Amino acid sequence: MDFEKIKYSANGGYPSLEDCKKDVGDARMLMSVYSGRDGETTAVLQYVYQSYVVGDFDEKIAHAFEKIGIVEMHHHELLGNAIVRLGGDPQIAGIGTYWRGDWLNYCKNLKSMITHNIRAEELAILNYRKVRQAVGSERIKVLIDRIIEDEEVHIEVFSEILKYVSFYF
Repeated sequence: MDFEKIKYSANGGYPSLEDCKKDVGDARMLMSVYSGRDGETTAVLQYVYQSYVVGDFDEKIAHAFEKIGIVEMHHHELLGNAIVRLGGDPQIAGIGTYWRGDWLNYCKNLKSMITHNIRAEELAILNYRKVRQAVGSERIKVLIDRIIEDEEVHIEVFSEILKYVSFYF
């Protein structure tokens, strides 16, 4: 596996939300994917945590986790700004509860870690698709579609890392 050539996000930019109209209902719908249990806050912290834990074992895999975490951090920023533009408050809280550290998977087995990450990305895509159906703003739908493209790239990267790990370890 050539870690130097890995692409961590899909091609193309993210849509502008400059002319998004206020819609607090849409803002509220974004909260779960922004900072809910399976949202971007969890993804960022999950991959950063894993990069630390794996760092002493394999720097290349740790770097890949970190790079995916950076893309997730960008999603977090985009969603937070979208929530504000829509008239919401981007608290680090899903619907009904604040974010909690026990939502992370603290497993240290590399294969289990990667398998969990693939499932988490698949769940993220499923959650984004549900939110996409519920929001009214076409701009937000385009943003969600673009974020889903990145999540699909992450599944590909994790799947390749899992093959690499299974072969070499």
